[in-house]
Amino acid sequence: MTLIEFQVSASDKVYPLLGAQGRGGHGDFKEVVPQLALRTDGTIAPLGEVAERLCVSARTLKRRLRQDGLTYRAVVDAIRLKRSLEFLRHRGLSVEYIAEKLGYSSAANFTRAFRRWTGSPPHTYRCEVLCVPRSV
Repeated sequence: MTLIEFQVSASDKVYPLLGAQGRGGHGDFKEVVPQLALRTDGTIAPLGEVAERLCVSARTLKRRLRQDGLTYRAVVDAIRLKRSLEFLRHRGLSVEYIAEKLGYSSAANFTRAFRRWTGSPPHTYRCEVLCVPRSV
């Protein structure tokens, strides 16, 4: 596959996500960016990579997200929160493992972020979801 064929193939996958405005139009970045930010291996793509996949500059992507009332960090936080809630439902996954899977350098950093998002640490959320109340 040549470079041009690859670019056409990639754009055929990305541009439909941008809605009716297509190439060069604003589209709905609020919906598209989270889909492109989450890689197939579960890691989060940097802003520059997402911008490149949308065929815009990083600055343009930031501006368009801001027009929708978002930042890239907010998009990444939303992805990480959703994935962390899914992971915490599995008793066998340690907080350290979850932190690593979400791209945090330590469990402490993940715990701080989770507390910022939800108001409670991961172990409290896990207990609320998984712990069966004792009958009286």
